[in-house]
Amino acid sequence: MRAVHAQSPLRTGLQILLLFEVLIITALALEPTARAHLDVWGADKINHIAAFCVLALTAQLAFPKLAMWKIIILGLGYGLAIELAQRFTGRTFSLFDVLADFIGLILGLILAIPLTYLLKTKMSNV
Repeated sequence: MRAVHAQSPLRTGLQILLLFEVLIITALALEPTARAHLDVWGADKINHIAAFCVLALTAQLAFPKLAMWKIIILGLGYGLAIELAQRFTGRTFSLFDVLADFIGLILGLILAIPLTYLLKTKMSNV
């Protein structure tokens, strides 16, 4: 019989945070056209990069055993789904948005490397 290991409260909190991030990003991405035209100096792409950076960072910290390439595939799938769904809100599909999502995913995973190490070290000392 396999032993059941209790998950740390930090991991549980990060998983809940990840869920809220997905809900917030989805709500903002599917907002109707009226406020979506506020793209000033490429701020839309910066928003994509920032959102998916935070998403990838949180996902890696919440699920440290999940391979990074899987987070990239899941993140790109999520980004594509958003882009496809936007056509029902009066917005359009953009490959540049998907590219910005990809850049954000990569940046988030790069940032996650030292943080994952720090968390492992900290949790092993507890």
